[in-house]
Amino acid sequence: MPAPLKEELEALAKQNRRSLTAEIVARLEESVASEREPVTKFRGIDKNALMATVGESATYSEQTILEAMRMALRAVAPDNARPEPNSGPKPRKR
Repeated sequence: MPAPLKEELEALAKQNRRSLTAEIVARLEESVASEREPVTKFRGIDKNALMATVGESATYSEQTILEAMRMALRAVAPDNARPEPNSGPKPRKR
């Protein structure tokens, strides 16, 4: 193993409170698992962009699913919706 890589792994192992071997095994397991099941990370979904990408579909079941998605998205508040000021519970009377 190249010395710089070993040093970096040792530092990461110390940071994660693992032995060098445990750090290597954890990283290998993570790498293999990510190849089996690609993980998509989302930070947020723009409703308008999603609606724009929904096109016509070839099969009846896909069209049914897409129509259900369109109906659900139409029911969602706009991305820039904010609650009314002071819309929380009313203060108690003393």
